[in-house]
Amino acid sequence: MTVNIAGTEIRFSFSFALVLTLMLLFCRQDIVLICTASSMLHECGHLIFMKIFGEGVMCVDFGAFGVRIERQNKQLLSYKKECFIALGGIIINFLLAFLSIIYYYLMKSQQALMFSLINIFIAGFNCVPIAVLDMGRALKCRFLMSYDEDKSERLLGLVSLVFVNFLAVFCCVYTAFISVNFSLIAVTAYLYVITLFKKWS
Repeated sequence: MTVNIAGTEIRFSFSFALVLTLMLLFCRQDIVLICTASSMLHECGHLIFMKIFGEGVMCVDFGAFGVRIERQNKQLLSYKKECFIALGGIIINFLLAFLSIIYYYLMKSQQALMFSLINIFIAGFNCVPIAVLDMGRALKCRFLMSYDEDKSERLLGLVSLVFVNFLAVFCCVYTAFISVNFSLIAVTAYLYVITLFKKWS
């Protein structure tokens, strides 16, 4: 499905719809809706910083394992600006979590508490320095400030490999001793495969 908002195409793939449907079937609907809204607001964080820096957006493509933003300008901005764009989603999630906590203490709303916790989780997850996550993209920009493209890629690959292994160990421990979380398993497997593919490609 494709919609057009202010000249920007918003695409929702079949895989995104399938994952959302499965989550609605097997999880609490309020949690699914909060997760979906928080994820979309996370992407708005990237778009806000792109707009601040004068970067146009052609398409926002929602898939099963994330969102791809296609820019009008194919050239990178300065590395510092690219860092802010990469971290825009994390900044928005933490800001929303902070505001939700204040609302929770004022109104004692359980929905506000859940909204805050989910935003903290999304922001925290994207703080893991793996190449395909936000912090990984920001880290690459930081490396490029000091090193050439080849060395920056190798450093990022090494950091990604270390942290994706930590994530895999955490997933195994969580599954063995706490609970079977299919979302965590699927995301960890995806990140592991994509990180290894980038490492050896």
